[in-house]
Amino acid sequence: NDRIKEVSIEVRKKENEEVKNELAIIANKYIPEFNSIFIDNSSTCLKLVKYLNLNKKLVVTNSLIIVSEIKSFYDANIIFLGGEYDLESMSSTGPLAYENLNSFHFDLMVQSAASVDIDGAYENELKVSTIKKIARKRATKHILIFDKSKIEKSASYKSSSLEDFDFIICDLSDD
Repeated sequence: NDRIKEVSIEVRKKENEEVKNELAIIANKYIPEFNSIFIDNSSTCLKLVKYLNLNKKLVVTNSLIIVSEIKSFYDANIIFLGGEYDLESMSSTGPLAYENLNSFHFDLMVQSAASVDIDGAYENELKVSTIKKIARKRATKHILIFDKSKIEKSASYKSSSLEDFDFIICDLSDD
């Protein structure tokens, strides 16, 4: 049931903006050396882009807004995945995007999620979950970054187990 769609990126950018920025600063400390990276279409990863050193790196993303952000800061080799373009999320998905992703190997994948629980990271749409599953399989290192509001949400499509990540960055307390 894909009636629950991705929330507009313009709305997501404004939700928990300060927390996402703080998480991006923290996450940047755990970013390993890399030459190639996949960055998902999340508003949290959009914040992280400002802190990563992407100069002369290969950056692959399905987010048009992240492409714009990177181009304003860095001299990076950016590849925007082709496929079905969604105006609300400003991202591409679908079979063409999946096929494109399978042409790469990434040193690092960075993602967020629509929902997170003890069982894993989830998305509202199957095609978004599929993008993340493929990118994860194509990457050596994996980082999940999310704010605690994602724990209170529910989504239907599992994109990964928590054990799939090398680092998980969140604003939850130790409790």
